Formats: sequence, C-alpha cells, structure tokens
Amino acid sequence: MKSKWPLSLVDPDDFDLSVLWLSDKNNKHVLASAISCKADFIISLNITDSPNGILGEFGLKNFTPDAFLRVLWKDYSVCITDVIKRIFKEVGRIYKTEITLMRFLKKTYLPSMARLIT
Repeated sequence: MKSKWPLSLVDPDDFDLSVLWLSDKNNKHVLASAISCKADFIISLNITDSPNGILGEFGLKNFTPDAFLRVLWKDYSVCITDVIKRIFKEVGRIYKTEITLMRFLKKTYLPSMARLIT
C-alpha cells in the first residue's frame, strides 16, 4: 500500500493523534491520514463516527460511496454505469448467482445508483 499510495499512511510519530476528537477513537488514524495528505474528503460507510461538522474543521467532507458516486454522476454517468454493470456481470459469473442489478446495488450500499441505473 505504501508504494502505491505513499500519502495514505501516517506515521504516528509524525502526527499528534491526541489533538483529534472523534466519537470512535479507532478512526483517528483515518482523519490524521486525510489531514496529512491534504485530502478534500473521506469516503466511508461509517459516516456517523466522523461527522462533517468535525471534519469541516480540517477542510474535509465525509461521503458514503453512494453519495460520492451521486456527486460524480452528472459528469460521469456513462462511465459509472459501465463500471457497475461490468462488476455486476463478473460477480454473477464468479458466484453463479441469480440477483437483479437493483438488488445487487442495494446489497452493496448503493441505493441511489440502483435508482439511477435501473
């Protein structure tokens, strides 16, 4: 991971985690990483433990994957649709499952994509 995304890892000695407050102390390293690499946002299913009010103090926003894809949808709907359909097809092939695209997207926490694509 370090070779592909060198800014995604934070050495605890380089950042004082005690100055960060989150309801889930186990998420401080995520916030520290985002601050250190000057990220604009954090993408996580766990948005309740890193509320935008706290993240905003550091110039960050928190998005669920579904919300992030909705932001990108206006400009990249064709690409997003293509990628999702290819992933859906591959999942069906690997797991030999009979599931609809809408059900697949809902199960993968992408309900907005389910409404937009199907």
